[in-house]
Amino acid sequence: MVTLADFAKCSARKAPFRGAVFDFNGTLFWDTEFHDQAWIQSMAQRGVSLTREELFVRFHGKPNDAIIRSLLGEDVSETVLREAEAEKERIYQEVCRQNRMVLAPGAEELLDFLKNRDFAFTVATSAPAVNVDFYFQTLGIGRWFDWEKIVLFDGTFPGKPHPAFYQRALQMIGRTAEETVIFEDAPSGILAAENAGCRNIVRVDSEKIDAPGSPYPFI
Repeated sequence: MVTLADFAKCSARKAPFRGAVFDFNGTLFWDTEFHDQAWIQSMAQRGVSLTREELFVRFHGKPNDAIIRSLLGEDVSETVLREAEAEKERIYQEVCRQNRMVLAPGAEELLDFLKNRDFAFTVATSAPAVNVDFYFQTLGIGRWFDWEKIVLFDGTFPGKPHPAFYQRALQMIGRTAEETVIFEDAPSGILAAENAGCRNIVRVDSEKIDAPGSPYPFI
């Protein structure tokens, strides 16, 4: 199986790059099934039926606010929205703890590779701060990432597929789109990277979902 580490080493030899930006969920941490379980369970409690296929097509990579408004209505109150988000993340973290939490195959080797060679890299994630805290505590990602330099959805800018996520990430690492590799798994995230002018994109196929005609390499 080709891993994140294999691709990075090959790319560094063939087409040198100076920066990397990672989506996190489904890319560095293969937890898509855990999120899906949490969404399906939490929304069922509110009378909303969901399937994994629907979640992938409509919602993967998007921030909680956008997903909840799509499911409960654009006029949902702020109180209900926050309650729904908190319940979903409570279930998600519970599911994570019930499973073996490890980074994706090759991820640690790739991150060590980048860190040891002084590459500039960060994470651009739709995850809320409560989950980023959770990952620092449970997955030890502080070995590679500075919390303050992670671009996460805080409601002050549009979520994916808007380019703001990747524009901010590029600014954070001080690199241009041309010299940076983007690692993504979700259609909305890939579109966000494209909208930010990024063309060096790697699709991490953690869910083994075929995407015929994709112009980007798969790992």
